[in-house]
Amino acid sequence: MTAKRSVALTVGLLLLSVGSRLAGSAQTAIPDEFQVRAAIIANLARFVSWAPPKGNVHTPMIVGLLGSDQQSAALEAYLSSHTIDGRAFQVRKLERSDRTDDCQIVYVSPSEKQHFEEIADSRSWNGVLTISDDRTFALTGGIVGLPVVGDRIEIQINLFRAQQNGLLISSRLLGLARVIRKADTR
Repeated sequence: MTAKRSVALTVGLLLLSVGSRLAGSAQTAIPDEFQVRAAIIANLARFVSWAPPKGNVHTPMIVGLLGSDQQSAALEAYLSSHTIDGRAFQVRKLERSDRTDDCQIVYVSPSEKQHFEEIADSRSWNGVLTISDDRTFALTGGIVGLPVVGDRIEIQINLFRAQQNGLLISSRLLGLARVIRKADTR
């Protein structure tokens, strides 16, 4: 089996398991776009390598939410009942002026994208995976964009920015994503 086919099969099985978890006991419930994206965000963390956490290896993985929208609410609801490598997710709502250096992931709602661009170069984002569903996020300073393209959610990864932030992203994930390998195109 080729590596790409193996990865595609793995992602397919992952999405099937995500769909079944989201549907819960109601067999007819179909997850909406926000629930699917929340599951993708939680599972993306499995393909990213951060520096080991200081202290206890079971300290929570902190996810900051910059801005409030339907996606933020779905992400908060989904992450409250999930873990990654034995670490619970802890969701924290952020204001523009809040520090983000203790977060491992920051989700930026599209309404806050402009403000993110304004502060992107003025802060240390070392060790922070930034994610948004804005269609230009990965092109303008963010690391992962999850826009809807056609009838699916596309994974866009700014590899340059990820490396700049000190993050390692699995080649398995990069093989499924639209990879941007250059600095911001602002």
